[in-house]
Amino acid sequence: MSSVKGWAAEVGATQVRLNVVESNRRAIGCYERAGFRATGRQSVLERTGDVEIEMSCDVPNCEN
Repeated sequence: MSSVKGWAAEVGATQVRLNVVESNRRAIGCYERAGFRATGRQSVLERTGDVEIEMSCDVPNCEN
């Protein structure tokens, strides 16, 4: 996680975003501990029907 956030800062990105399956609570907890928050956006995976939520972290404020 810290490598991706470090790279994002190096290239001038202001935000890192990711999608995670809504039922994967362990992954969501991991991302939250890394500074990510749900954006309120979601989508449905066509292949499985799983709901994905988008999470983001502002690069200057992300914990490393």
